[in-house]
Amino acid sequence: MTKKWVQLFILVLLMTLMTVHVFAKSEYNAHSAVGYVNPVPSAEWRASDVFWISSDEEFVNAISLINDFSGTMVEIHIISNINLSETVALTSHPSRVIQVFGRSMTINNEHGTTFSVDGVTLILNDVTISGTGTGVHVQNGGTLELHNSTIANNAHRGIALTNNSTAIMHSGVIRDNGRDGILIQNSTFTMHDGLIKGNGLAGSTFHGIYARDSAVTINRGTIEGNARHGIQFTGTPGQVAANFNNWIWRRFN
Repeated sequence: MTKKWVQLFILVLLMTLMTVHVFAKSEYNAHSAVGYVNPVPSAEWRASDVFWISSDEEFVNAISLINDFSGTMVEIHIISNINLSETVALTSHPSRVIQVFGRSMTINNEHGTTFSVDGVTLILNDVTISGTGTGVHVQNGGTLELHNSTIANNAHRGIALTNNSTAIMHSGVIRDNGRDGILIQNSTFTMHDGLIKGNGLAGSTFHGIYARDSAVTINRGTIEGNARHGIQFTGTPGQVAANFNNWIWRRFN
């Protein structure tokens, strides 16, 4: 009798564990961007959700949810290259922070701008943005942070900052964009490390950094080989704080 009760207890325990596992997996899939066809309604989306993006459609669906969501912290992991045909507009919401982890993946976009960041914070980690007009446009008090990310080979500018916005380059590369590497208007740019190189078509008047009525701080990094100047200021003079480790060069054609 005792043996039978032990066997029954083990059977019940196994069935309970299987049920918990299936429930947990179902709950995770219901709130994951991996492989879902019908996105979770924004009313059911949670601040702790993490989106894993493996297709262009999933990326667009996740952005739609993000703009409808009332939470503040969003995390997106891109596990395959993304090809877009429209601007990714991240709309204004107080204190919203959107982190994108690229895992060395590339976001290509044939449209005018890949990311339009309006009053929110976008943090790019190990992401490459290329093949568009302007890589990232930050406006209306928005913030962009770059960590080991590349913005390259775009037809216009790598980054545009307008209307009291901020960009912080912790590391990464801004190179070979058709116009200025970074355009800064009434905004602030800080470079802690990284490379700004080869921006502006040969013979053009574009710069590595073009700052108009703005402030630029260079703590460390390399700015070299751009079509005109490494940094060009117009309007109210800005300040460049540079240490010995920084180099600002000009391309001589």
